[in-house]
Amino acid sequence: MPAKTFVNTAFPAYHDGRVVGLELKGEGFKGQAAESQFARSLWLSKLPEGKPPTHLVVSESAIDTLSYAQLHPGERALYASTSGTLTQNKIFEMKRLMEEERIPTIKSAFDNDTQGHHFDTRLLAGFASAQNPMKVVREHEHLLTVEVTTANLPSVQAVTQQLKAFNARTTEHYHRESGEAIIPAIPKPCATS
Repeated sequence: MPAKTFVNTAFPAYHDGRVVGLELKGEGFKGQAAESQFARSLWLSKLPEGKPPTHLVVSESAIDTLSYAQLHPGERALYASTSGTLTQNKIFEMKRLMEEERIPTIKSAFDNDTQGHHFDTRLLAGFASAQNPMKVVREHEHLLTVEVTTANLPSVQAVTQQLKAFNARTTEHYHRESGEAIIPAIPKPCATS
């Protein structure tokens, strides 16, 4: 029997400037190298040459991040992958990186599915200002409960409405382009007879 050859692409995961793990992708396989420290690390692209990056783009996997970069070739961004998990330690690492590299803005490029929406919410909560602290207090498959502490309720309600409208437009555009039927992110309860 001929020897099998396995070929994987490895994306190094960084924490505080050091490689602490590998995200592995191969034909029919995705995973992590043994002893990788993914709870606190991110895959990072190379910093743009010349001028500093204008924003950090974060997604669920290195492949997703590279796809985003390919679709947006003119952006001066640093790209990061959470390797499928978004923890408080990873959010802290993003904040540290943005401060160190003087990156003023972050863009979410998570998948347009339930997990992607959960990651969006966790990212928003993690970057919420001290004036409007947020935290995820309960998580279910199709629903997150977020607690917001604020003295300025109208501004939080306005942002919430903008996010809902953006999500609706994005979902509508996707379904129009793909020809798929629209399925709500939060299923409606079934009527009983």
